Amino acid sequence: MLKVRPKLRVLIVDDSELNREMLGSMLGDEYEILEAENGVQAVEIMREHVSNLSLILLDVQMPQMDGLELLKHMGRLHWIDVIPVIMISSETAPQFIERAYDLGATDYIARPYNTMIVRRRVANVILSFARQRQLMEIITQQISKKEKDNRLMLSILSHIVEFRNGESGLHVIHINIITDLLLRQYMLKIGSNKITSEDISLISMASALHDIGKIAIPEEILNKPGRLSVGEYQIMQGHCMAGANILMDLPIDRNEPLLKTAYEICRWHHERYDGSGYPDGLKGDTIPLSAQVVALADVYDALTSERCYKSAYSHDTAMKMIFDGQCGVFHPLLLECLCDIGDTLQRDLTAKDTFDFENTINETSHITEQLQRYEKKRTDHCSMSGPEARVLLQYLNKVFDVVRLVDATKNCQVNIDEAGNHQDSEYRCYDMWSKEDRCENCISAKCMSSKGSLTKLKFVDECIYHVRATYVEVDGLPYSLELIDKITEETLLGGHGKEDVVKYITAHNHRLYVDILTGVYNRRYYEEQLRDMFHISAAAMLDMDHFKAVNDTYGHLVGDMTLKQAAIAIKNSVRKTDDVVRLGGDEFFIVFREIPFHVLQKKLEAIRACVENIVFSDYPQLHFSISIGGVYGPGKTSDLLNIADKLLYQAKREQVGLRVERLAGNSLMEGKGQGNEAT
Repeated sequence: MLKVRPKLRVLIVDDSELNREMLGSMLGDEYEILEAENGVQAVEIMREHVSNLSLILLDVQMPQMDGLELLKHMGRLHWIDVIPVIMISSETAPQFIERAYDLGATDYIARPYNTMIVRRRVANVILSFARQRQLMEIITQQISKKEKDNRLMLSILSHIVEFRNGESGLHVIHINIITDLLLRQYMLKIGSNKITSEDISLISMASALHDIGKIAIPEEILNKPGRLSVGEYQIMQGHCMAGANILMDLPIDRNEPLLKTAYEICRWHHERYDGSGYPDGLKGDTIPLSAQVVALADVYDALTSERCYKSAYSHDTAMKMIFDGQCGVFHPLLLECLCDIGDTLQRDLTAKDTFDFENTINETSHITEQLQRYEKKRTDHCSMSGPEARVLLQYLNKVFDVVRLVDATKNCQVNIDEAGNHQDSEYRCYDMWSKEDRCENCISAKCMSSKGSLTKLKFVDECIYHVRATYVEVDGLPYSLELIDKITEETLLGGHGKEDVVKYITAHNHRLYVDILTGVYNRRYYEEQLRDMFHISAAAMLDMDHFKAVNDTYGHLVGDMTLKQAAIAIKNSVRKTDDVVRLGGDEFFIVFREIPFHVLQKKLEAIRACVENIVFSDYPQLHFSISIGGVYGPGKTSDLLNIADKLLYQAKREQVGLRVERLAGNSLMEGKGQGNEAT
């Protein structure tokens, strides 16, 4: 029995019933038609059908909410990204058409029109959008899978080589870490215009394959406990060319950056700066930088690690042997970099300190597994047991100045005992910063809300701390894992001192997150910092009344002056802890933290009064007002925005200026009564 394909669903938004009937009849029985007579009704329909609408046919001029306002609303809620819109209107003024395209419309059909044109363009837009969506999904899946598979295969293959060689699986990790540290220090010395972070990432990843050629070396030579004979040593030297040949024989484009870099490393990581290395006797900078760095990393880790033919040397002994030339000659600048990061290497890579296998709860809790858990993508947060968390914290404490689990809901630090039990500490998380209350920019609270990772610099007196907070779950309980490093003068050698660092970061954040016209936060700040936060006390959407008329009558310069003054009035009416965001055009959004309901109402009333008192001496006839929709939570920022936006248009429709309601049972009680508090 053949399955009947469901009809594609099209929403027609037009205040003329006749126009809606005409468009519906033009499309015929091929589509399921939904109708709305204005933007407000269209929003309600889209809330219910946003996932299965194939197209919107939209008029421009409509009461309550016109077509352009609806496009703006769809943009704020990201509906325009998933639903194509064709504007159909008798309005042919270029500014309307251009504005429609700017707001995300896919096509524009001017009246009068004929049936064939409408049907063809509707079909083309739906098909094009469907293909684009399908292509993006395929590309995203392929890229994600390719990246995951590449890293997995690199890890598996390199570990197989190391275990066959009788070496610890940590060797691959050590080479990666040392290579990364050396290159970052090298970049500080020569500048990021000569080597980039992408170059560092590529070389560090390719370093995992440096000894792949050892697959071709007989095991009795690889793991011989004593000194190799001359003939055996020659065979061992052959692993460089063997690895290079293996890579060149792969059915992969030889110009792939990862393959080219891995080839350089495999073939030349035993070359020496004075030409005394093998297999080709390259000298000086004829040796690729990737091979030179991995060569130095390989020598250091070989000296400080135990092998079947030797015991591990101490860090100081290894450094002396390298700088005395006992292991060959290396690039002088790379030796400077090694000296600069010496303390870090000693702290991070001493085998005995890196991981105490005997004290692990399970012998299978290998450090590689713990690091893989910690380095999961933000979309797949780290989850572990109490014993595993204790092991991970022990390791990370060797790397960072301060490592701690924080329960941001209680503002306390959490300890994990030897049995893996959780214990709340009396030590408040903010005690570390000598504060009496939680930080205003608490990234632990934010990352717990968004289940992601955040980074900030914390300035305490004359000190600067780098803080990274990552959402983790331990035995199913949510925490923030904080990794904290104090930035010292040594850290700032590549910069221009602490004052310049502070100035640079302040200027960078201003460029990134502050709206250039009004001076309040911009849409990017909302998307990246506020959108996914939970436990927000309240939020408000604000919209200038009749703002379009100001632009049309007095010009955009006066319109810009109006927006600037409105933004100043809004900021002056709220607290420093509240965030004011310009979402776009004349629309503003405010996030309130820890505010009583009666104070919220007063704040919003104060904003309206302050805006109404704006006076331009050059335009005394101008009078301003603002409509506000406010919602009292708590709740997630994006959810509160949607509710506040709905209340804003309710206030505009009812011409009351301000509409404030509070959540009950974590959901907005629709309609009046039932305990609703409205202004």
